[in-house]
Amino acid sequence: MSTLDLLSLHLPYGDRTIKVKAKASGYTDSEYSNTVQYHSAPIIAKDTNSTTAFVISNLRAAVTTYEIYINGTLHTTVPYSGADGGSMTVDLDNMTDVPEGSLAITVKGAGQDVEANCSNSISIWYGTAVPIYGVSGLYQSSPTLTRTDTAVGMSAVVNSSTGAVSSDFDSVFPWSEATVETINGNKFLHMPDMWFRVGKDASNRITDVAVSKFEGSDGDWYKVDSFYYSCYGGSVSNSKLASVSGVARQGNTTRAQFRTYAAANGSGYHQLDLYHHTVMKFLWLIEWATKDSASVMPGKTSATGQSPCNTGGTDSLSTPSGFNTTTQQMRWHYIEDFVGNYLEFVDGSVGNGSAGGAQYVTADPSKFSDSTSGLNTLAFNSISGSNYCLAALGWDSNNPFLVLPKETVANTNYDTYFCDYAATNNRVVLYVGASYNSASANNGVFYFNRYSESSSNAYYGARLLYKP
Repeated sequence: MSTLDLLSLHLPYGDRTIKVKAKASGYTDSEYSNTVQYHSAPIIAKDTNSTTAFVISNLRAAVTTYEIYINGTLHTTVPYSGADGGSMTVDLDNMTDVPEGSLAITVKGAGQDVEANCSNSISIWYGTAVPIYGVSGLYQSSPTLTRTDTAVGMSAVVNSSTGAVSSDFDSVFPWSEATVETINGNKFLHMPDMWFRVGKDASNRITDVAVSKFEGSDGDWYKVDSFYYSCYGGSVSNSKLASVSGVARQGNTTRAQFRTYAAANGSGYHQLDLYHHTVMKFLWLIEWATKDSASVMPGKTSATGQSPCNTGGTDSLSTPSGFNTTTQQMRWHYIEDFVGNYLEFVDGSVGNGSAGGAQYVTADPSKFSDSTSGLNTLAFNSISGSNYCLAALGWDSNNPFLVLPKETVANTNYDTYFCDYAATNNRVVLYVGASYNSASANNGVFYFNRYSESSSNAYYGARLLYKP
């Protein structure tokens, strides 16, 4: 057996789909091999040592110059006289007339017997400071948070008379780039790629969070790939979990059955999971600068009646966020019932059924189940008390965004820290939020609870997610 290096054959520069077979004098020709994709386009990536430079790799000796495109327009060319497989660094500071702001950069190679072959694209923020929107004070007794970075001076205000929300965040990233899309009849909010800075103390309590379109230079940053978060709470049609308007939400169903209904939509579909719900909760904190979600919009709870609302109750709103003044049903950036109306099951987290015991998590939908088998063990155990107010969220750097309660305080008024009930002990299946028959004083965006695998109720619902 021998290994064949395609580059040694001096194949033309470019992408090629190749099959090979061997011939030898006096022998029968071999069969054709499996298909091989020969890829020799340049590859570009950010220079980790600079905020203004990028590295071009997978360079070819046949290429005499590389063309640098900025936002789709040829900006400059750089010479190359190195060997096959080489690399070089290009610094935007050394180029003239580079526009400030968000730049989409691609590279093409040119030379004798060379095909123009475009690289991947990267985004770099150039010139002015990268906008970062953040809050601090997540581990302090006051529910009020302090705005940080570019978010200083910004605000979001609810008009209690009309239910409309006026928010400075509607026009900035990532909210401004979140788009409402309908896929196979289901309505989603498409969230773009994002970077989060997460601060923690020595006990791994989260202290501050921030979001940006680009990785910042200070602090611990984590990338979140784009995903689709359903605009409506889950209904079921033809044994598939759906996100549609004008129908009754599904209740009286176990988390496992909802999992099956979600997966029936096809590859990439699953029910609400801990990872993506945490991402959205971080964005909620950044926009509203408070841990007391009920002070913003409690949603449909027992204070407004004992019957659930059908989906679409907020369709008449004229703003991305707001609430129906008659039913109190709310939406946040087109996500209806982000809190209220139904408690919602969350996948990707399993408890071991013991107070203060290990907690098991995963961000891999193929591993979602009600069993701990194959899951990761979170760096901190479940809280050992019950009927307490959530005081701290824990952060495990090895399991980013798989965030669960780390500490509670005895406060039956629920007017301190996160102002919501949290209990993750003695149970297996996780659910969050608030329902139409629960008291808003202790239920909200940061309500956490677990129950048994067989648990179902008229006010336990689900939500569809899609990540292709």
